[in-house]
Amino acid sequence: MKRIGIDIDGVIGDIFGAAQKAALEKFGVDIRYEDVTEHGLSKCTALAEWQEKEIFQDPDLYENMELIPGAREALLTLTFLGWDIWLITSRRFKNASPITWGWLRDKGIPFQFFHLESYMPKVKSAKLQEFSFFIEDRYSTALELSTVVDVIMMAHPWNDRPLNGCIARLDGWDEIGKHLGVEMDKEYEKQYPGLGSLHRAATE
Repeated sequence: MKRIGIDIDGVIGDIFGAAQKAALEKFGVDIRYEDVTEHGLSKCTALAEWQEKEIFQDPDLYENMELIPGAREALLTLTFLGWDIWLITSRRFKNASPITWGWLRDKGIPFQFFHLESYMPKVKSAKLQEFSFFIEDRYSTALELSTVVDVIMMAHPWNDRPLNGCIARLDGWDEIGKHLGVEMDKEYEKQYPGLGSLHRAATE
């Protein structure tokens, strides 16, 4: 059985789209996707650091976040094919674990295990659980993970950086599927609707 670690924000959930909407509604700041060339909006946009913090500490941001296109179908396919899916996120706001769990349930995202990085860092989990791959969007985290596991980096403007031989930067879930040797099939959801509620275990 293959085991894969997957980040949530920027990989499964469209965190940029949610933050873009929040920045406009809260502060009247219009952020363009192509301008976000750093992992930190205040570093590359008109948002102040305190405004960025307010946006990302608001649970509504995560509860209302949409899926990245193809994410649910991809995870359903991997689940059907017998992959163990571990979701690990570095969220740091009040009630992050139950809010994340509720969002995953509401979006019908299948997984075997979920935990926050406050429980165990991604690199430690990757090494301990012997992941075959880890899918990540943060450049610095991808570099760190690449010392223990092959990394797939979901391509975004904020991670357009030089890569080492253990990181593949890919544009979207279709390309990721090809890299994994898996053809993402949208019909699995129709054939096996119960896959979307597969949550074997979770840890804080």
